[in-house]
Amino acid sequence: MADSPGGTMEQPAAKKKLLFSELSAPAKILLTLAVLVLQGLLYLYLFFAALFALNLYVKADVRENLCKTSDFGEGGNMAGTTYDAILILGCRVHPSGQPSDMLKDRLDRGIELYQAGLAPVVLLSGDRSPDYDEVGAMEYYCLTHGVPSRDMVLDTKGYSTFESMTRAREVFGYRSVLVVTQQYHLYRALYIGKAQGLEVCGVASDQHTYALQWKRDLREFFARPKDVFQCLFR
Repeated sequence: MADSPGGTMEQPAAKKKLLFSELSAPAKILLTLAVLVLQGLLYLYLFFAALFALNLYVKADVRENLCKTSDFGEGGNMAGTTYDAILILGCRVHPSGQPSDMLKDRLDRGIELYQAGLAPVVLLSGDRSPDYDEVGAMEYYCLTHGVPSRDMVLDTKGYSTFESMTRAREVFGYRSVLVVTQQYHLYRALYIGKAQGLEVCGVASDQHTYALQWKRDLREFFARPKDVFQCLFR
């Protein structure tokens, strides 16, 4: 029977909202998993965003501390500048005792800067243990390439970049150092040095294309944020 003109239309029943408690067990599991996955992806995104931001921060913070060999030559913007020491950071030594290509490049660049008169001593920092000796290999290489033993200082407890930079200031008492390592590594070394109160300048030693560099870049991506916090809370 139709409603009278003055009457009211019957409203359709409101649709019930589907409550979580009314879902079947499999549906509950799937929904819960979906929420957890989305939360995990969000946290992962925030984590990597923070890592990217800290990497950019480290690089930006030390950009003005990056130098070239030519900067110290006649007419260069660093001409006449000298440092307490040239700090060469250690890395892999072959079982034969020969420096790896990366270490050899660091040593060659450091020796070049020493011979240019930019510092009176060369600080060789790396790992020395009973079955592995970075510093010994570095010392021998420098001796055979014109650096007298009296102008070398050996840091045999430079087990990490953080320790090498910190010990240059706290153990050896240097106020200013010229740091030599590869470009990818230089940002972090300089950042730590600045945080420890050192006056630092860094010269990249890259002279080759190094195998598996992507692995080092990936490691450095995580190492930079780690050392930022290490500098803050040490």
